[in-house]
Amino acid sequence: MNTSIWDMVIQAHSALAPEVRDVEWVSNCGSEIHIDNTTGESLRIGHFQGDAKLSEFAVAAHQATLRASRDTGLHDQRGQLFRDRTPEAAAVQLGTVLAWLTEQQLESLEQLERAVRTPKSALARQRGICDTAVKQCAELGVTPLGLAGARCTRLAARLAAWPGQQ
Repeated sequence: MNTSIWDMVIQAHSALAPEVRDVEWVSNCGSEIHIDNTTGESLRIGHFQGDAKLSEFAVAAHQATLRASRDTGLHDQRGQLFRDRTPEAAAVQLGTVLAWLTEQQLESLEQLERAVRTPKSALARQRGICDTAVKQCAELGVTPLGLAGARCTRLAARLAAWPGQQ
């Protein structure tokens, strides 16, 4: 396992619900952790039985991770994808984008193949990109429809010929 402690902290922090993850926490003397709420209401989110120091440590770790995530935009990308969509809708949209991008790559490959002087390395690189993208589309069950519902004809032909897609 080649995961750093910081990666594990970020992964665990990212898994928290945004309403808990994206706000300040405080620890009281009784080893409880609460969401820092300026209205006087308090939401208890954790309790370390009899260990106020552990509670203080958890709060400090959260605050440091929260500051780092705000500085780096760690949670913004994931949040933006799901902000106005269900996970299913986000997956469909990503599939549509993948289909469109794959179609564009396949068109570029056709242009390289038709060109009189295409370096073999450039052609091999583009073929590799296309093969990987088509494989991902096949494995994910992406429908060959791109942006605005445009049919991705090159992708549709590749998917029809893909092993196991018959």
